[in-house]
This record gives sequence, structure tokens and C-alpha cells, in this order.
Amino acid sequence: MLELIDYILEYAYLPVYAIAVVVALWRYPRYFDSIYKYFPILLMYTFLTELLGNIIKWNDEYDFVLSDVLEYNNWLIYNIYDIIFFLYFLYVYWLSIDRKGPRNFIRIASIIFIIASLINLYTSDFRIQFQMITYFTGAFMLITSIVLYFRYLRSKKGNWFIPSNLLSWLSIGILIFLAGYLPIIVLGHFNIVSGEDYQIIRRIHLLLILIMYGCFIVGFIRLRRKSINGT
Repeated sequence: MLELIDYILEYAYLPVYAIAVVVALWRYPRYFDSIYKYFPILLMYTFLTELLGNIIKWNDEYDFVLSDVLEYNNWLIYNIYDIIFFLYFLYVYWLSIDRKGPRNFIRIASIIFIIASLINLYTSDFRIQFQMITYFTGAFMLITSIVLYFRYLRSKKGNWFIPSNLLSWLSIGILIFLAGYLPIIVLGHFNIVSGEDYQIIRRIHLLLILIMYGCFIVGFIRLRRKSINGT
């Protein structure tokens, strides 16, 4: 049974990336002039990165040409991606809240994140090592911004979650993923996971990806123009 689950998870997460891109482009006329107009680019970048990784993994004919380069630059690619991801969403939440207090916090959080990213350059090699300080700072600031956004919605609309609001769904997906993925990072960084435990962690990781992108897809489908920012 577990083997079947693992098989489904391993072969389902990449199509989910693709579906998210397709749905985001399909619904693009509803938000092309909004704060989310660049989000499909981020989704396509994620999908293409994962697709290339799978091509290299499952096709030996590409190993001679690309494996050494990708192996060396794997963390480089994802470290750049993490910075773009966190800064993009911090900016989205900054634009989505029209109250001075939360906006000031997000502005300061973004500055702290940039400083943390610069500090991390001196503590580990950006090209070949995971940027732990950068990721954890970005995750903490983003989680806090999500909480502030939910509080903002509740005070303004009487409900912290609005089904027709895209950012509500994006927030739920990101929050679930980060809450589950941060412990995985800690376990992996300190080499706590090994053997059979690795497969369990891998299973959880892939499930978190499916949940997050499932929320993204539902958010795009349920998006209503009048509720694009939940206002």
C-alpha cells in the first residue's frame, strides 16, 4: 500500500505544477492587471526547474552533458528561487493590506530578510550550499505576514478566509507547506534523517507540495474579479 502511495506521490507532483500553470494562465484575464500578474511566471519557473531535474534524473543520455553542471548549481538555482519567492509574496502582502501598522512590519520584514540573505552569503557558499538563515528568516517573515493578512481580512470583512479571494487560498497553501517543510529542513540539515526515515520525510514533503499547489489551483478556479484582494 505504501509503495502505491509513494508511486502516486512521486509521479503526481510534477503534473500538479503543470496544472497550476495552465489554470493560472486560463484565469489570467481575471487578474492580469492586479498584484498577481507576475505570479504565473513564478509558477512556470518552478515547473520548468522541476521538469529539468526529472529529465536529468530519469534519462542517462543527458548525464554526460548536464549532470555535472546541475549537480554543482542545484543549490544555486534553488537559493535564487527562494529569495525571489519570499520577496515576491512579501511584496504581495504589503500591497494587499492598506493599514499602516502591518505594512510597516512587512516593509521592515523585507529589509531584515535581505540583510539575512546577505549575511548568509558569508556563512555558507551560495553556489553549493542551502541558505539556512535566508530560508528560515524568509519563512518566518512570510508566515507572520500571512497571519497579519488573515487578521486584516477578519477585521475588514468579518471573516479571515474568503473563498472567492485568490490570496486567501494562496495563503492557506503556503502556510500549510511552510509549517510542514521547516521541520523537514531542520532534520535534513542536521542529518537526523536516514534510511527508512528518509522515505517517510520524502512522502510528507511531496504531500505538502500537492496540498499547496492544490490550494493554488482551487484559488484560481474560485477567483472572482470583485474579490481579487479580498476587499
